[in-house]
Amino acid sequence: MTASLEMRISQLQSENSSLLEKEAELVEKATQVALEETINKLKCDNELHTRKQVGLEMRIAQLESEKSSLLQKEVGLVEETKWLLSEKEILSLKVDWKFEKKSSDIYTPDNISDNAGSSGGNVPTSERDIDEEAPLITSSSRLSHIGRTQLTTIQQENEKKNKEKKKKSNIKFILEYPFGERS
Repeated sequence: MTASLEMRISQLQSENSSLLEKEAELVEKATQVALEETINKLKCDNELHTRKQVGLEMRIAQLESEKSSLLQKEVGLVEETKWLLSEKEILSLKVDWKFEKKSSDIYTPDNISDNAGSSGGNVPTSERDIDEEAPLITSSSRLSHIGRTQLTTIQQENEKKNKEKKKKSNIKFILEYPFGERS
């Protein structure tokens, strides 16, 4: 009976060791499967991040393009503003030049048509004559769109500026020569 018990113990030990080996194999397989799942998940995450990165890079490129376009528009607007300011300055110079001349020499659309039939001496008879008389004027038709009201307003502003200059000159004279004497 002892021999049969020993055989049974030996058999159980053998089965136990076989089960332990199988368990170790199963644990190893489970670990391998878990690692493969983790690797697959990381690959998916990596692809997702790559797609997001590509999308972001495309968006950045689009924004850079829009920025470049806006900068070009800004440069265009700056150039247009400079051109408009130079046109404004030319118009201002033309108007100033006209008001510096004697009132009989001022050519506006009104007094050109009023005086064209008179026997006055220097009234121009064509646009070309007007342009020759006023070298700063590039075209007499440009001045016509300013209008009589604006010309009157500009003339009043110029008169006001001249009065202010005269007043400042008088004040300066009084400050320099309080007793009215010049050396």
